[in-house]
Amino acid sequence: MEEKKSKRKTGAERKLEILRALVSLISESESKHITTKTLAHRLGISEAALYRHFPGKAEMYREVIKYAENFIVSWINKIVSENASGSDQVKTLYKLLLSLRSAEPGLISLLCGEALALEDKSLQQNINKIYGYIQIAFKQSLKLAAAQGEISASADAAERASFLLSLLLGHWLRFIKQDPSEKDAYTDSELALVLAG
Repeated sequence: MEEKKSKRKTGAERKLEILRALVSLISESESKHITTKTLAHRLGISEAALYRHFPGKAEMYREVIKYAENFIVSWINKIVSENASGSDQVKTLYKLLLSLRSAEPGLISLLCGEALALEDKSLQQNINKIYGYIQIAFKQSLKLAAAQGEISASADAAERASFLLSLLLGHWLRFIKQDPSEKDAYTDSELALVLAG
């Protein structure tokens, strides 16, 4: 009779499992403060096992933030390469970033700083870097739209990009603070306002 060997997880697989559990807990937690004890319990491992893969909880958050950064930057690059129109780039990016609410609610809580309230303050700098990437993408696409005659050449791309980022963050915060099933009815009118004139 052949014995089945249980496949042991590699270090990389275990790290990924820990990070996924962390994001899952963030999306489920009312307080948004996750302890290593809670995370270890979720995974059915000891806290010591967590520390074999990460030196501390802040490093776990840094890894998740890095994942979010890579994910968003790859979306930006894909949208820019697939849309020749600057205004189409803006619309597509805005709508895709809004859709993260339902696809990755834990990441949205993290990106809004909710999950980091009681954590290492330097983590917010990593989040701010992601905001910067998003704002620059909006700005470049708005400049392209102006060059293509899709919006007024006198439109201040930096100001409009900042406004779009603020709208996006506002929607994400509303999602966290209110009923997550609530749909935003203003997306198209917001974009029309930003792209007008």
